[in-house]
Amino acid sequence: MKPVRITTPGAAPALPLRMVAAGTGEVTPIILWVFGDGRYEPSNFPHFTISEDELYWDWTAQKSNYSSLRDAKFTASNGFGWLTEYAMPSDQWMFYSLEYDAGLESYADADGMNAQQNMEADRAALYGYLSPEDGFFVTRMMGQLSRPALATDLTLGASVNQDWVYSYLVASNTVGSPPECPPDPCGDGSGGSGNGGGSNGDDDGGCNTSSRPVDSTAPFAALGLVGLLAALRKRRRS
Repeated sequence: MKPVRITTPGAAPALPLRMVAAGTGEVTPIILWVFGDGRYEPSNFPHFTISEDELYWDWTAQKSNYSSLRDAKFTASNGFGWLTEYAMPSDQWMFYSLEYDAGLESYADADGMNAQQNMEADRAALYGYLSPEDGFFVTRMMGQLSRPALATDLTLGASVNQDWVYSYLVASNTVGSPPECPPDPCGDGSGGSGNGGGSNGDDDGGCNTSSRPVDSTAPFAALGLVGLLAALRKRRRS
């Protein structure tokens, strides 16, 4: 698909959901990135985050409850909710790969020319009045939107809560039986080669059975980039 750029004036970015409603299924997944000088959130849709306190690691199944927890929250919102997966200051170099993921040729005109120039124009429109050299704040949101949700365009505003949302979570609780430590191959508690006594070994040769990390989202991976919005004006915050 050729990139589509939509520019709207003002300091309140909007995602024209009505434009994408045609031909969609019962549920439409959308990944939205917002570039601004602070954390953004939906102002006319419900939104939520997932905290480490809500997570657990199942030793038996070797997985967390992140996916089921996320899906339950989307269901509770009747397909209108947005999950904030990531919200942190970032540098421009971290996003160069995103601009190339679709392939530079997708930016070419009808004659197959000017791909580089068109992509750079897109980047300039994305950054707006923000200063890429000084860094900016990126908010990544995910929606599993129902058909009724697509009848209203999404509007965004500065979040009252400017806390960072990390892309990597660690489950606070565990269920099931943790793996047993394998026997010490040296028999003296040294843990053998010094790389830890087991596959989940820690620094002193013991066996680590702490909570496992949950890979909630990789913010800079190619995950189906759907929306890129930038605040067109910086706001002065008290």
